[in-house]
Amino acid sequence: MIVFDKHHVIAHANEGVDAVRRAEMRLGSAATRAALKGSRWVWLKNTVNLTDKQRAAHERLESRHPLTGKARQMRLV
Repeated sequence: MIVFDKHHVIAHANEGVDAVRRAEMRLGSAATRAALKGSRWVWLKNTVNLTDKQRAAHERLESRHPLTGKARQMRLV
């Protein structure tokens, strides 16, 4: 029998989101790197646990960085 527990599924999804964020930083321009720097936890935290400042940063980042935003949406689903 194969068993998937929620903790490990979310951990693997978070690793995927972080890998996309890192790739986007590595391949992006200096402005992209500056915008994504320090945003790791904004992408990995649950939406309900974000502070107001983090929520505003997430909304701004999600519209400017569609690849990482799409990876995060896949994690949430």
